[in-house]
This record gives sequence, C-alpha cells and structure tokens, in this order.
Amino acid sequence: MKKYLIFVVMGLVILFVGSGSAFARHGGGQGGGGQGGGYCGGTGVPYICEGTQKTYSGVVTAINIYGAGLGANLTIDDTHTIFGLGPWWFWNDNDVNLPAVGDTITVDAMEIEISGTERIVAMSVTVTDDKGTATIQLRDTETCYPNWAGGWSRSN
Repeated sequence: MKKYLIFVVMGLVILFVGSGSAFARHGGGQGGGGQGGGYCGGTGVPYICEGTQKTYSGVVTAINIYGAGLGANLTIDDTHTIFGLGPWWFWNDNDVNLPAVGDTITVDAMEIEISGTERIVAMSVTVTDDKGTATIQLRDTETCYPNWAGGWSRSN
C-alpha cells in the first residue's frame, strides 16, 4: 500500500510539473537581440528592430492573409513580398481595410534576415482603395513588438 501511494504521488508530481510547461508562453516578453525570449527571440530569428528601415510603395499584385505557414503576406508590383501583416481582426478594429489585389499601398518596413533569407516585415501600412486612404500602425516604433499582441479578446 505504501509503495502504491508513492507511485501515485510521483505520478501526480510529474503531471503537475509537466503541465506547467505546456501552458507557459514560450518566447514571451519583448526580449531582444535574438537571444532567449522575446518576439522572434526564442527561434533565433534576429529582433525586427535590428533590421534596416525601408519604405515600399506600389500596387498589390498578390495577397495571402491566411498565412500557409509564413503568416499573412502580400506582394507589391510582383517584386517585393511584405510579411507581418497581423491578424484580420486587428485591421478591422482599426477601421482599415485589408489590402486587396489592385490597391495601392505604402509600407514602412524593416528588412531582416531569417535563416539566410531576406524578409520585409511591415511596421505600418497605408492603403488606398476605392473607399479612400487609411493607415494602420502594425508594430510599436520603439520595440517593433506587434500592436495586436494580447489577442483578439483584449480589444472586444
């Protein structure tokens, strides 16, 4: 009976210790330098603010809002693919229409390298469509942390 109780207690200890890591927010916090936690830090990806600031303008020729593993992205003039557009509800909450093929946009972005590949990550996007012109600030200008961080329920 005593051995049985010890096995049960050890099993519960393992269960509680193991479940803590399952619910932890990996890569949380704002971190930096690509080391440890922080946005993109846990994956060894360079911190976005360490990139080169650039501005791109043109006509949207392709858009992929649902990501397919690379997150929401769009292509301007068939030459530049812009990543880091954020979730649809963030655009909706900021009263800015998601860009569509044929819309004219201006993107303030950071160019970074991820695993040897150059990526253009949007900081803000100005969309000009048939309803007018609107700008959305996607990332904090100081930390480059996404302004949608915290989730959909935070803004509802």
